[in-house]
Amino acid sequence: SVVAVVVAIKVGKQFLKELSDCNSCLVVLDRTNFYSEEGGQLADTGFINIASGSQLVVHDVQSYNGFVVHSCSLSGNLRVGDSVTCFLNKEKRKGLMDNHTGTHILNFSLRSVIGQTEQRGSLVAHDKLRFDFLCDKQLNGPEIIQIEQLANQIIENDETLYTKIIPLSEALKIEGIRAVFGETYPDPVRIVSIGISIEDALENSESGFKYSIELCGGIHVQKSSHIGEFLIISEESIGKGIRRVTCVTGFESVKAHQIAQEWEEKVKTFQLAFDELKCNKSSTGFPIDKCSALSTILSNEIAKISITHMSLNVRTKLK
Repeated sequence: SVVAVVVAIKVGKQFLKELSDCNSCLVVLDRTNFYSEEGGQLADTGFINIASGSQLVVHDVQSYNGFVVHSCSLSGNLRVGDSVTCFLNKEKRKGLMDNHTGTHILNFSLRSVIGQTEQRGSLVAHDKLRFDFLCDKQLNGPEIIQIEQLANQIIENDETLYTKIIPLSEALKIEGIRAVFGETYPDPVRIVSIGISIEDALENSESGFKYSIELCGGIHVQKSSHIGEFLIISEESIGKGIRRVTCVTGFESVKAHQIAQEWEEKVKTFQLAFDELKCNKSSTGFPIDKCSALSTILSNEIAKISITHMSLNVRTKLK
């Protein structure tokens, strides 16, 4: 938690000195531990306790012209100058940290498996990560397996994450360092590396090809093993020459495995029943055309859920 002081309150277009019960207000503090949405990473949520006993629920956080603005709902009273205590939603923060580090590991693993590619965008949420990159063909099964294996090897190695703020010109001397196309970076800039210190990376100009090293201002775990298992749950085209992979880590990867196993069992049971019908051995009297309809329903339901990418072959069994 962080103790802070309220410096500004805004509702609509008006700045206010004080405010009572309000469903939507903007609050600026003199300091905060809430991370604003930035670089594809979604914002923290949580609550802010006011010394008077009132409370703000933080729904979103954005940065404007250097100010961190908390989008809140207020129960009770709030005044400029009030002392407050900020509390993050720790579960969501952990998910954001896991998936941001997972995004860096994915970026490195993709380049290692399919060759030089370029990031075109990303989303880091608490329950998943999404990564868009240049590639003129669909990733095949062996490539996906190889990417997952490399990512999970980095995780199992319990690599240390290093961060440092250095001049942009120095950072760009590291060959292979990753940055987002079209993004404007500050100078000096923050570097995040996995498995190699920033000092060692600067001494070895080609370290960016051997390790995950990126320009990044986001939040991360301290050790790669902290994010748990890494799974790719989908891969698709979102435009000419641009592919998108969606992945999960930690508890969400455990859930994905469980869901995949449950659906594989359902499909297996359905296949047995359908095979009996085709051989006219079923006594259920369930028409084959209804089985086909059920097959379509099951396939559509599978398409809506997060399961491991390599378990998606259960969908093809329904066709």
